[in-house]
Amino acid sequence: KWGNTFKYAGTFAIERFLFKGFKGSGTLTVKGSNKLVDYLATIAGHGGTLRISGRVNLLKGSLNTTFTGRNLPVQAFDFLKRAGIEGRADCSGEVHGSFGSLKGSFRFSSKDFAFRKVPVGAVRGEGRIDGKLLRIKGERADGAVRLSYLVLHLGKPTSIEIGGEVSHIPTATVVRVLKSFKVRLPLELYG
Repeated sequence: KWGNTFKYAGTFAIERFLFKGFKGSGTLTVKGSNKLVDYLATIAGHGGTLRISGRVNLLKGSLNTTFTGRNLPVQAFDFLKRAGIEGRADCSGEVHGSFGSLKGSFRFSSKDFAFRKVPVGAVRGEGRIDGKLLRIKGERADGAVRLSYLVLHLGKPTSIEIGGEVSHIPTATVVRVLKSFKVRLPLELYG
């Protein structure tokens, strides 16, 4: 007699991985049943590595996962590229919830961050995702640039909100960022 539960385990080679524009290859180890699946994936691509582990509850349609990334090119993720975010980053965080309404938080650091083609330098920060809203805050290592908030609406239409402070930054740099959003300034700034 077959029971109501079946179990399985295995390790698979991933020849082609694609998530939100990030492409890579690696391994996937799974162990589970028709109710729960535990997984561990290690993906390398674009010169960086992403490690993801967690559990999927097939009955509830939910997941609980943690991740770490090393030397990841953030512009490889299409939603970050659209926002004008570039550079290589180390990150860690967690994502949980139902498949239709995921939530999570993460921390990041980058030695070569750029925003809207404007080099910023070494930064660190944190973020949260709640459904289709991504919220990020951070600062440059020397404190000269502080991002109070960056809110990206990842659905259609895509929108962005930004707020921050800068000190000892050439005005021309600030104007370049504003113009990248097609902001027309009714005055000229110098300094």
